[in-house]
Amino acid sequence: MATWMTSDAVAETLRIVGLGSCVAVVLRAVRKPLVGVGHFMLPARSQGVPEDDRDKFVDSGIVAMAEALGARGVPPAALEALVAGGARMFRGFGGGPAIGIRNVAAARETLDLLGIAVVAGDVGGVSSRNLLVAHCGQAVSVAYPGQTGHPVVAWRDAAETTSP
Repeated sequence: MATWMTSDAVAETLRIVGLGSCVAVVLRAVRKPLVGVGHFMLPARSQGVPEDDRDKFVDSGIVAMAEALGARGVPPAALEALVAGGARMFRGFGGGPAIGIRNVAAARETLDLLGIAVVAGDVGGVSSRNLLVAHCGQAVSVAYPGQTGHPVVAWRDAAETTSP
């Protein structure tokens, strides 16, 4: 399911369950308790796709989420991003890079165009994952099927992990 949401409720935990080749993007305001969390299915919205469907796509969904955070007083330059997902779930379909790889690349490109730094991530691999975002993005963890959650790389650490 493709969707995004924002929250300024510190006590709220936002969840994305069953994140496979889709990509999740967490946009966290650096100086105030505000976070956006999106789950996107496909890399790019093509011309002619109805505006109602823009949240399915990495590029247009991230832009919409950033605009919503901007309307709440946080411009893109005051955001940090985490990217998760992009697993290779379907082997042998079509030519070219797998959809998960293309989704991650589209997220990085869109965030770069918006001037939002990717400061953490958990991408790739061949397993689905669940993402939990708590305390307005201050705590983010990933859980793989049959495993308990583990914290994602610290926000201020620019490293990005590649998952199993």
